[in-house]
Amino acid sequence: MAKRYLVLRDQLRGVEISLWLTQLEKLRAESIRLAADFETAKVQFAEANEAVEQMYKASETLSERFRAKDVESETARQRIADITNLVAEAESSVAVLRANVKGDTDAVERLTTEISEQEGRRDTLQAQIDERYARMEVIEREIAALNEKTETLLGRVSEIAQSQGTGAGDLDELMQKESRESVTLAGERERLSATEISIRSLEARGRDAEHDLAEANGKLDEVIAKRRDCRRALEEAQAERQTLHNMIRGHELKMGGREEKVAKLQGEVQSLTLEDGAIANRIGILADMEREFQGFHRSVKEVMQEAGRGRLQGVHGPVANLLRTDDRYTLAIETALGGASQNVIVDTPDDAKYAINFLKRRDAGRATFLPISSMRGERLTERELDRRPGYVGIALDLVKFDSKLEPVYRNLLGRTVIVENLDQAVEIARAFKNRFKLVTLDGQVISAGGSMTGGSAVRTAGFLSRANEIKTLEGKQAATAEKLEAKRAELEEIERELKSATATLDVSRGELRQVEDSVLKLEGDLRTHDTIRDAAQKACDDLEQEQRDIKAKLEAAKAEIVTLGETITEREQAVIRYRAEADMLTRGQKDLTEAREELNSSLADLQAGRASLAAERDADKQTILELEALAASLSGDKGSKEEQIAALEAEKEAFTLQIAEREAQIGKYKAQIETCRLELARIGAEKLELERERTNADRNTQERNREILSMERECSRLEQKKLAADMEEKQIIDRLWDTYELSHTAAQQMRQELESIAAASREVAKLKKEIAELGTPNIGAIEQYEIIGTRHAHFVEQRDDIEHAKSELEEIIADITKEMEGIFSEAFGQIDQEFRRTFIELFGGGQASLELEDPDNVLGSGVEIRVQPPGKSLKIISLLSGGEKAFTAIALYFAIQKIRPTPFCVMDEIEAALDEANVLRFAEYMRNLSHRTQFITITHRRGTMEEADMLYGVTMQERGVSRVIHVDLEEAERSMGMVEGQLTIDN
Repeated sequence: MAKRYLVLRDQLRGVEISLWLTQLEKLRAESIRLAADFETAKVQFAEANEAVEQMYKASETLSERFRAKDVESETARQRIADITNLVAEAESSVAVLRANVKGDTDAVERLTTEISEQEGRRDTLQAQIDERYARMEVIEREIAALNEKTETLLGRVSEIAQSQGTGAGDLDELMQKESRESVTLAGERERLSATEISIRSLEARGRDAEHDLAEANGKLDEVIAKRRDCRRALEEAQAERQTLHNMIRGHELKMGGREEKVAKLQGEVQSLTLEDGAIANRIGILADMEREFQGFHRSVKEVMQEAGRGRLQGVHGPVANLLRTDDRYTLAIETALGGASQNVIVDTPDDAKYAINFLKRRDAGRATFLPISSMRGERLTERELDRRPGYVGIALDLVKFDSKLEPVYRNLLGRTVIVENLDQAVEIARAFKNRFKLVTLDGQVISAGGSMTGGSAVRTAGFLSRANEIKTLEGKQAATAEKLEAKRAELEEIERELKSATATLDVSRGELRQVEDSVLKLEGDLRTHDTIRDAAQKACDDLEQEQRDIKAKLEAAKAEIVTLGETITEREQAVIRYRAEADMLTRGQKDLTEAREELNSSLADLQAGRASLAAERDADKQTILELEALAASLSGDKGSKEEQIAALEAEKEAFTLQIAEREAQIGKYKAQIETCRLELARIGAEKLELERERTNADRNTQERNREILSMERECSRLEQKKLAADMEEKQIIDRLWDTYELSHTAAQQMRQELESIAAASREVAKLKKEIAELGTPNIGAIEQYEIIGTRHAHFVEQRDDIEHAKSELEEIIADITKEMEGIFSEAFGQIDQEFRRTFIELFGGGQASLELEDPDNVLGSGVEIRVQPPGKSLKIISLLSGGEKAFTAIALYFAIQKIRPTPFCVMDEIEAALDEANVLRFAEYMRNLSHRTQFITITHRRGTMEEADMLYGVTMQERGVSRVIHVDLEEAERSMGMVEGQLTIDN
């Protein structure tokens, strides 16, 4: 038994090592293939990314063009706004010009009214002049009459004097002196009277001038007040205009800052949106990988999927998925777990048994199960360990898991120590005699017993790394989403502020236009008030000058009255003296004297009357001169006013021409606005076209992004499969070392040739079973075996005979096997060729082929069917749909029938998965083969029934009683043909 044990052990060693090496080679070949597929997928992914980048560039180009159109549109709108402002300014200018025209018209009317009033006053003066002239004529006639009477009286006085005699000479002389003095006195009195009349006239004229001056001053004060109010309103409007200018500049600066901030925030929002999308895509990919258990063995996936369906109880999940650790320890924990990371944790051994039976039924591979109830483990308790340099902690303490899973993780990680680096790990292992396992943070391993495993490691490929990455990405996504929400809120706030500032700016601009209109109007009113003020001031100055002239004339007249009074007094005293002397001379001639005195008295009265009339005449002359001078002054003022009227009319004409020019300019502006609006409509149409192109580009980009996401998932899947293959390869190498303490190179020297992996696996299982059946071997039995070797010698000869017979039989078997391989290969080639033709005939195109999985082992090899239906890519049969699989199998069966036809063939609903068109093809093809083979087909498809010669059916017309019915379709067809022929003859 011991020798048998040793033999079986050696056999197991050789077969198992060879099996592992073969599996290792297949894994490496698979890894190489996966690497090639992965590189191809990466290239395709890079090409797709490049295409998407080009699409993004094209989209950006469209966006740039769209933004350029926005700029053009905004420029056109700005031009419309500017031209509209120019139109508003021109209309305001026209309004101001119209106001100026109206002001000039009012001024002309006022001046015309003043001229009319002056004309009325001049007419009044002319009437007064005419009246004075008429009075002077009357006075001249009266003076002439008085002169005649005076001459008559003087003649009579002379006669009386001659009658008085010689002594009358002296008297006459005195009388003449008296008469001369009396005449002079009368003249002086006449001048005095004229001067008094002139004073009264000047005083009347002074009162009129004072009244006119008061009115003129009132008008001047009114004009000055109006001008002052206009000036104050103009200054206030100008101040308000300046304030509005400052406000508009402030709003424009604020808007510029807000627009820059909006553009910046839009860029940040777009960047954060893209970042959030990329994180979400990455999380989705990783979550899909977690959900689909990518990277795990097929057996683990099958168990977890079945548990997810509720068909397996007590299954918690893979070891790697049920714990968490910090990123710093991830690689060390993954390395410490090794292949155990794919072990499945269950509650009880019964749960593990059910899962194992499930894998056996499904032929889904093998898996290791860790029942919580039966797992045992201990935590490392080495003294002084935690004081060693580089010590990080016991692996069990560096992970987090559900407390009820502690027995499992204590078993797996309780005696594993995590250290900083390999040098420190070697020191700790040496100090503690390699009693426990050490793993460095970068994934180097010193196993219990002293073996060391290490090299490079992929830091982001493990299950824990994937889980940690998902957690990190979720945190990053939450932070990004929060930041994005904050940026969006800030953007909305800034956009609201920008809209408010824009509205405020528009209102301020409207107010500015109104204020500028007011300024222009007030400036026109101020010029009008200046003109009126100047005219009123001139009128006041003229009236004041007239008052000064009248005052000077009054003073001169009053001085003349004083002088005339003194002169008259002297003349009266002289007359009295002459009369006294005459009275002394004429005492004797009383009668004559009385007569003479009477005559003298009459003569004096006449002289006084003539003097009065002469004074009145002189006063009238002076008044006429002054009235004519005033009339001339009024005529001159009329000329000045007419010149002002002419100037105002010319200004009105200039204003009218400017209004016409402005209105023509407004017409041009409106035409330009219409052109800009047409341009804006064209730009809008182009923007719509660009938006359509950009939408299509975005749609294509999204489709391409979905393809890239699919490619990325495929790359991740291939990478996980490659990592799984690498992990399995590492597990095999670890098993070689852990089980037989052999390196890969040493194991190669012990490798044996294997027929197939399946046979080798069966052989390993058989050997392990036999070793287990041996129980506990007794190695000392070998000596006993040698002792009884002699007794066994005669059996050797018999065995040799048997061996000889066996070798002969094996040679016969080898010959038969070789012949079978030749026959099989020939038939396989014929079937392959016929299958290719049959497939094309049934499918109407495409291609198909049969391939051996192991061409070196023809009889033990599996057969792989590769097909390419029309319009599809080349696939293996397992990747086809149900209908395609069924049709491909039918094509293969018909190909075999063509090579080796059978007398009859029974088929049970083999076309059930086909659609109607393919059912018809199947039935027609079966009809073509029916000349060599009789087909019995169980079917429910009409197309198959229509091609049959005979139909059989089972019916149950009565409960519990079945009856078979049949229809001969050829005979029925012949009968129908005869009936149709009879009907044709009858017709």
